[in-house]
Amino acid sequence: MTRRLLSLIVLISVIAIAAVFVLIPPYVKIYRQVKVYTPEQAVIKYVMHTKKWSNWLPNANRKFIVQKSTISEITGRLLTGNDTAESTVGYAVRDGRTIYLTWNAVVRTGVNPLKRVLLYQSRNNVVRRIDSILANAKQFLEDDRQVYGIHVQNAKIEDSIVLATKRMSKSALPLEEVYKAIKELRAYAVKTKADKAGYPMMNVTQLNTKAYLTTLAIPINKPVSSNNDFFIKKLVYNANLLTVNVKGGNSRIKTALNQLSLYMLDNGYTSPAIPYEELVTDRVQTPDSSKWITRICYPVL
Repeated sequence: MTRRLLSLIVLISVIAIAAVFVLIPPYVKIYRQVKVYTPEQAVIKYVMHTKKWSNWLPNANRKFIVQKSTISEITGRLLTGNDTAESTVGYAVRDGRTIYLTWNAVVRTGVNPLKRVLLYQSRNNVVRRIDSILANAKQFLEDDRQVYGIHVQNAKIEDSIVLATKRMSKSALPLEEVYKAIKELRAYAVKTKADKAGYPMMNVTQLNTKAYLTTLAIPINKPVSSNNDFFIKKLVYNANLLTVNVKGGNSRIKTALNQLSLYMLDNGYTSPAIPYEELVTDRVQTPDSSKWITRICYPVL
């Protein structure tokens, strides 16, 4: 009886082991994908360059070991507890700004029957880990403040008539001179019975190392006559603008303008006109530049 029972146990064990090898494949393939609305350049910079993963994935080097990286594909090993999943990360571009991040993984179940069963059962853990990583990437890439360090907003030109003046200087125009010109613009608007309609506007263009052209303007409600000092500039009413609000001095404003230019390049925008700053804060009345509020405006097509 004992021998028969033992034989039965051995037979069942053999059948079970055979079933493991027949029913459970030597490896499990996993494919995951997420749709991301971001420029391709952002994906190349922050996903295809794995040193940037730490910007959006905490402890990235403990979760994924890179073996090979190109501009369009990354291969490596995803760490899941004591096991690993051979992985290939890539992307595809659809309709210009729609990116599909893809993750192909292979979990090898091995030849040990017990480990084979356990690894096969753990495939859902691998799926959850991959989905979590892709979700992190999506959240980061779709946030302009993370990718470019600025919050870009779409707006429309509402003040289409501006009274303007220009100043040439050998260096950046001193703040006192800027507000002296603004004061003169306001006085001329009053003289010509025009009402000012918004914040003062400024553009500074460096022509060469010793020549700066500063254009200053104020929005007004109607056209007025021009002279040698002042002229009317008409903007296209309701035209598209990209805007960024900046808190801080000239260094932060310059950085934000550079990042906005990069944002425009990555997203395929072109500009029919020069950008300008709206001086929300009266900088003479607020000498602490860290408290300045400036709205950068860039007309775009």
